Amino acid sequence: MAVVIVKHKVENYKKWEGFYNDDVQRRQNAGLKEIVHGRNVDSPNEVYLIFETDDAMKAREFLRDPELKEVMDEAGVLDKPEMIILEK
Repeated sequence: MAVVIVKHKVENYKKWEGFYNDDVQRRQNAGLKEIVHGRNVDSPNEVYLIFETDDAMKAREFLRDPELKEVMDEAGVLDKPEMIILEK
């Protein structure tokens, strides 16, 4: 079991969240179980995502998928996401 933590900045949190919510099936297909997603209280367009997964390699592949990058660009992601995978 692993925990995946992702952080990135977005143009507008509400816009981004709509795209994020619409993409739930692809995350589930990649074996990602959401624990929480939210934004930094002091920087409201800084997004944090935390997932659990049984397959860290599959999660890493999903997060590097060019199709995901296209969705993120449309959603207003401003920077390259930072990703950390923790082994439990």
